[in-house]
Amino acid sequence: ELAAGVVVSDVGIAPLALDSSFPVLGSTWDLTTSNIDPVSPLAITFLGDAGPAVPFLAIGLNAPGCDIHLSTTLGSLTGLATAGAATVSLPIANNPALAGFQLSAQSISLTSINAAGLISSNGVTGSVGN
Repeated sequence: ELAAGVVVSDVGIAPLALDSSFPVLGSTWDLTTSNIDPVSPLAITFLGDAGPAVPFLAIGLNAPGCDIHLSTTLGSLTGLATAGAATVSLPIANNPALAGFQLSAQSISLTSINAAGLISSNGVTGSVGN
């Protein structure tokens, strides 16, 4: 797991959190975003390579405490929020050449707690097993 998500305890909202199952050949990698702000109907989970934490402020978004944990983005999956959580699934082919392949993920969702209207999760990295 990469760095922790934004801490927003001073406004009484739990930080956006991303957790996952273990990616296994021939199955799906399930990624669950939780603590989604009630104003957000969805969470977008980006897939890519892990990178150093870059504050949203560095790219002009006024979302204090939120960081980008991916150095590249290869794609995204969108999940509808139900009771503050959204799960998306990435199919993993049953191809032995994928064993050991690493892929990272991070989610964002809408929020009303900052001027940017966005909040980010921690990042997770999965290594495909067999």
